[in-house]
Amino acid sequence: IDGVHAGAGMTEDMRIGVKLTADDVSLADLPRYWPPKVKPNPRAWIANHVSDGVARLEADVALTLPGGDPEATIIDQFAGTVAGSGLTVHYLDPLPPVEAAAGTAHFTREEFTADFTAGRIQGLQIDGGSLRISGMHDPDQIIDIEGKLHGPLSEALALLDNPRLGY
Repeated sequence: IDGVHAGAGMTEDMRIGVKLTADDVSLADLPRYWPPKVKPNPRAWIANHVSDGVARLEADVALTLPGGDPEATIIDQFAGTVAGSGLTVHYLDPLPPVEAAAGTAHFTREEFTADFTAGRIQGLQIDGGSLRISGMHDPDQIIDIEGKLHGPLSEALALLDNPRLGY
C-alpha cells in the first residue's frame, strides 16, 4: 500500500495509491472485502451473480480525499485483473448459470473485458470466448459476447428458447 499526503494538516487533498494482489480469493466472499462505496454497481452484481469459484486478484486503485474528507473521496484510478476458475455465474436470470467457468478478466473505470477458457451451461461445453462491456459511466452499457461451445443441438435450441432471450 502506497500513500501520499501533500500539505499541512488535513486542509489539503490527501492522495492514496493502492496496489493489491490476493491469491485464492473465494469470489462468493469477495463482497466482504470490497468496500460498499467503491464501485457499488459491479460489487452488487458480483455479490448477487457469482456463487462459486476462486480467483487471483490484482488491483490498482488511486483515491483523492479532498481536504482529507473520506466522505468526499474521488476515485482517480480503478483497474485490475481477475483470473478465476471453478466459477458459477448467474449472468442473466432466469437462464441457467454458467458452471465450472474459467478465464481472465480485466477491468478499468471505462470497461470490463473477459476471456473465457472453459465452462458449461445446460448440457453445453464452453470451449472459449470473450466478453466486453463498455460505457461503464453511461446509463446503459453495451455488451459484446463471442464464444465457441459444443454439445447436443437439442440443448442449444432449448437454451435459445428461453423466454428471457426472446427467440
